[in-house]
Amino acid sequence: MAQQITPGGVIHFRGAIVEAPCDVSARQQQIELSCMRNGSTHNSLYNHQQVTTAPQDVQQIAIVKMHYLNEQKNMAILNIEYK
Repeated sequence: MAQQITPGGVIHFRGAIVEAPCDVSARQQQIELSCMRNGSTHNSLYNHQQVTTAPQDVQQIAIVKMHYLNEQKNMAILNIEYK
């Protein structure tokens, strides 16, 4: 039996986003995370080596990972996975 490809569809979502995601600003050698938590903004400034060892207030809401794209470590993907 051959499969048919459908050109569209509907995705149903249940739930709510209760807090905004963290804002990320990359500067030359630093990364700033601004995260809303319980109605107030928490700002944290890290160098590239520190970003994956975020303080407890950030670790409570997200897992932060840095994946370098080259050996020189001047291009990277910052992954923030919210809990």
